Amino acid sequence: MNQLIKAAFRRLFGPYEYYNIYRRDLQPGGPAADSAAVIVTADDLLRSGSPEIRALASYDGQEAKGFGIVDNGNVVCACWYWYGKRYAQSRGFWPLEDGDAKLVQITTAEDARGRRLARQLIAA
Repeated sequence: MNQLIKAAFRRLFGPYEYYNIYRRDLQPGGPAADSAAVIVTADDLLRSGSPEIRALASYDGQEAKGFGIVDNGNVVCACWYWYGKRYAQSRGFWPLEDGDAKLVQITTAEDARGRRLARQLIAA
């Protein structure tokens, strides 16, 4: 969305959040085999040199799955998906069916931005 449209939305509606809804049927087992994405845990994120990435560790827990992109042994982009009761109780404004999950957070380390890593991670 370009800056003019964003400014118009803020002026008309105040602060807002923008969500996209995607559907992708994947085989069980995690990210696509040809992607750079890996499954990550809170411990993996806490070892990151980036405070933005370390902050994502709080999204871990029951009915949560984390994915990340690692560069030189350091997680530089990560996201969390929630499903089941975890999502329904915390952010359940959109109903999920069995087998569905919601991307609740995605972050790229400041020094890794501009490399389209978040897009790669979502695609994976």
